[in-house]
Amino acid sequence: MNVKQSQIGEWVRKTFGDESCDDPRERSLRFIEEAIEMVQSVGAVTPSEIFQLVDKKFAAPPGDTKQEAGGVYITFLALCHQQQIGAKTCLHKEWQRINDPNTQEILQRKQAAKKAEGL
Repeated sequence: MNVKQSQIGEWVRKTFGDESCDDPRERSLRFIEEAIEMVQSVGAVTPSEIFQLVDKKFAAPPGDTKQEAGGVYITFLALCHQQQIGAKTCLHKEWQRINDPNTQEILQRKQAAKKAEGL
């Protein structure tokens, strides 16, 4: 199975609606949330270290979005390599999981709760 970026975009639009799909703030928050959850699962970094890094990075000028996207990809794959997990296998398992109708309902409820919190 080959999951395409356009399929994921269509899934987000279908599951959460146009507003969520098209909102850069929403997409950014969901991305950082997943990144934090992955780092937390590894157990090698403290919240304090993350806060320090956030302060340092937001004090600097923003980078180029396309270059930063490449950096995200590379560092994600490097972490997967270090953790000895197959990124593609994880992608395919998650794609199957989130396409289950019961999972979609759960995700929609979680999304609504996050919006209610302003996150």
